[in-house]
Amino acid sequence: MKTPEQIAQWLKERSLYDRFAANYYRSACHKASLAAYIKKAAPADLFACAFVWHDTPEGNRHWFNVNNDFIKWLNGH
Repeated sequence: MKTPEQIAQWLKERSLYDRFAANYYRSACHKASLAAYIKKAAPADLFACAFVWHDTPEGNRHWFNVNNDFIKWLNGH
């Protein structure tokens, strides 16, 4: 199982942390800090539940691909 710190590091190593944070905070439904969200969210649902992918500047395909890479990393592939 990956820790919240490892997950945040994974995002930072891929230069995704800031974009993920910006999209997370832009979503009106979130009131918790990003750190709290990463700690409480089920890792497999981290991207799917953070924000609506097609409403972001990066678009649906980008976050779909990132999510797939993240799931592979979670599963040790």
